[in-house]
Amino acid sequence: MAKRGNGALLLLAATMLLMIRLPSPDAFVGSQAPQVRASRVALRARGGEEVREILVTHEPTGMRTRVSVPVSASVKTLKEAGLKSLGMTYDWMTNDEWCFSLKGKSAADKIDESKSVGDAGIKKGQEIHVWYSPA
Repeated sequence: MAKRGNGALLLLAATMLLMIRLPSPDAFVGSQAPQVRASRVALRARGGEEVREILVTHEPTGMRTRVSVPVSASVKTLKEAGLKSLGMTYDWMTNDEWCFSLKGKSAADKIDESKSVGDAGIKKGQEIHVWYSPA
């Protein structure tokens, strides 16, 4: 009688050794440290000031845009950047005819444009609604 080989066992051992030697999937992802450093680089590029990304929405058309502004920027500056990004700057209307609010579309809901983004309580990632209100 011929002895049976241990080919299956040898194949299993070779497969296990190969699995151990291959790099793990997260070896190419990197650590968290570069992400922290990248955020510090972005802060230094903007003068070291905290920057907030705000979502500006024009409900009647369904258009949305993201605008990044420093916390010290005025709400008026945020509005100008948002309207420009939405393509809502026309010769026949002024930026003063547009209003910003966190919710609602009445004069009572308007955000005071003389305040800074931080003073107005606008948080990072918050949605601001823009609406047209001619005089």
